[in-house]
Amino acid sequence: TGGMSGWRIASTGIKFNKLPEFRGEDEPKYLAAKGSKFQIYNLHSLITSHLPYCILTEGEFDCASIFQLQTNWPIGAVPGMNTFKEKWLEYFERFERIYLAFDNERAADDRCEELAQKFKDYRCFRVQLPKGVKDVNDLVKLAKHDRVLPIWQQLLLEAKCIGTPLTRTTQEYVPEAMSYYTGAGSTAISTGHPALDECIGGFYPGRVYL
Repeated sequence: TGGMSGWRIASTGIKFNKLPEFRGEDEPKYLAAKGSKFQIYNLHSLITSHLPYCILTEGEFDCASIFQLQTNWPIGAVPGMNTFKEKWLEYFERFERIYLAFDNERAADDRCEELAQKFKDYRCFRVQLPKGVKDVNDLVKLAKHDRVLPIWQQLLLEAKCIGTPLTRTTQEYVPEAMSYYTGAGSTAISTGHPALDECIGGFYPGRVYL
């Protein structure tokens, strides 16, 4: 009644879907039942996995879509930034990398940055969806079945660190190393950390760094 179409029970609480014809422009698509206690969706995946990285989405549908693609990765979903609880941070303490696969919009970028500050931003990587794709669930629906996984894996590889990463991959060093050996670059290779570069001057060939 009242324009509500069905309901579902999940670890994120009891939610109702309000039909578009009964929903105002600024009203949310889903409404929570009074007294619902919110929790991270698919939390079991996060606390039982031994992998050093995880994926976090903003909704259950996006989480379920990714879970179909990469069932071996720990994947969870937050019910929304307004309901995120500080006590949930302990679930993410052991992860070295947290991939944030939020909606493809500026407001979601802001939410990623806000959440990254809670997690320590050097561990957080923003998964940027292709232009015209609004969210992960949309990507799964739009892409051809046999192409979804390669596209998704490439998006993870291209994910940008929201803060300054503590480590650099070998691939990130290659362009600077090639410039050095061809004489087109500087005499040292950047460590990836401006403060450390200022202190030691970068990495120099022939030296051992511990």
